[in-house]
Amino acid sequence: MRTLAVNLGTRSYPIHMGAGLLARAGELLAPVLGASKIGIITNPTVGELYLKPLETTLIARGLQLARVLVPDG
Repeated sequence: MRTLAVNLGTRSYPIHMGAGLLARAGELLAPVLGASKIGIITNPTVGELYLKPLETTLIARGLQLARVLVPDG
């Protein structure tokens, strides 16, 4: 994994790049979210591919999720 720091003062954040990050999303996101309830917004096409693995890793970190599916287009 490589991490790129986006330096914006108090609004700074990291961008992680590499293989296997979806499985580590909970580990990487939970410490910086600042909330235990989050929303995931996606479309059906992307959701079908990635939503279940993303939800699994986030729930494993104790996060509560709301899913919003937005139609393609």
